[in-house]
Amino acid sequence: MDWFDTRIGSRTPIDARRKVFRVIFRFAAGPFEGTGLPAPHHRLGDKPITISDELLPLLRKGRIAACAPVVELRGDHVRLADGTDRIANALLYGTGYRTNFDFLPAEADGPTNERAPLYRGVLSLATPGLFFVGIAFAHGALLPVMEAQANWMADVVASRLALPPLDIMRRSVELDDVFRARNFDPRFGFIWDRLPYCRRLESESDQARRRPGRPAASAAWPTVG
Repeated sequence: MDWFDTRIGSRTPIDARRKVFRVIFRFAAGPFEGTGLPAPHHRLGDKPITISDELLPLLRKGRIAACAPVVELRGDHVRLADGTDRIANALLYGTGYRTNFDFLPAEADGPTNERAPLYRGVLSLATPGLFFVGIAFAHGALLPVMEAQANWMADVVASRLALPPLDIMRRSVELDDVFRARNFDPRFGFIWDRLPYCRRLESESDQARRRPGRPAASAAWPTVG
């Protein structure tokens, strides 16, 4: 995956990269058959990717086993959703997380996992001056994404980068949602094509330094796509 998760590789259309990743992942980890896991019903890359080249081989060898979800604790046993019981010495409860901004007033319209109406994935459209840095799903390292977001925000706060009118920002966010629905699972409201996303933010930050005080030439465009 790292071969294509580069500045040059990311210029390849996302559908072409998806096909290459499918071959690489299948070669590295093998097929799902014989693992006990259900075959995914979505395209590779529609959701955030968790990469392990050991999981599927260990399942096929019987070193670990996939089972139905736990629905009830019964002493040293657990009842599974398929009605079977298993002895359990320990439970590791991997819950993941949900993006939640309940501490903000409702009118702030804070982002959620499913919906994030943020210009450039950073700026609230409902509350002027409210920024969200670090709210992003992507395939690959997230620290460069957060760095690009923070730099873009700093340029806006320092008035180096002027913002376009609100209706233009709303239209850009709508176009982002169209791109996301076409290329990812739309239930992930802030998943991005990582390096093209970074390129857009970096390009606008660069323009802010060369021509301070003006909106970016790409201000009305979708963030990616």
